[in-house]
Amino acid sequence: MVPTQSIPPWGPTEKAALGANRSRRLWSTRAHGERGDVAESVIVFPVFFLFILLSIQIAMWAHGLQVVQNAAASGDQAARAFGGSAVGATVQAERFVDATNGTSALTDVHVSVTFLPGGMSRVEVVGEARSILPWFHVRVSAVRIGPVQRFRSSG
Repeated sequence: MVPTQSIPPWGPTEKAALGANRSRRLWSTRAHGERGDVAESVIVFPVFFLFILLSIQIAMWAHGLQVVQNAAASGDQAARAFGGSAVGATVQAERFVDATNGTSALTDVHVSVTFLPGGMSRVEVVGEARSILPWFHVRVSAVRIGPVQRFRSSG
């Protein structure tokens, strides 16, 4: 018994026409379904990129805040040391900002050192965190207050 091969009742031209109709049906359903996808993408992608930019901006703000806090601590340590002065503490805090600010995390940095009554020192460092968004400007500041070391004789 010889296996028989079934031959379709249509010829090659009918087969090509049938394939063209099928591809038109698939194309028309895809094009109709993609219209909703495009509308969703127009909304989703800008929101996604705005979220990414805000995340980067928050990270830059946090880094600027950390630099300011550490600069205030460095200036406070210099002010509280035995024989420390306001000028020396200011220079120490500014050096710390200059050394750490190689990534330009801060702009417009100001350092102020004052000696308070009762043997206390106050160091304040204020700056503006770098911004990648034109409408997002945030100031960062840190204040450190502590007792000044003094030599006291016993008796």
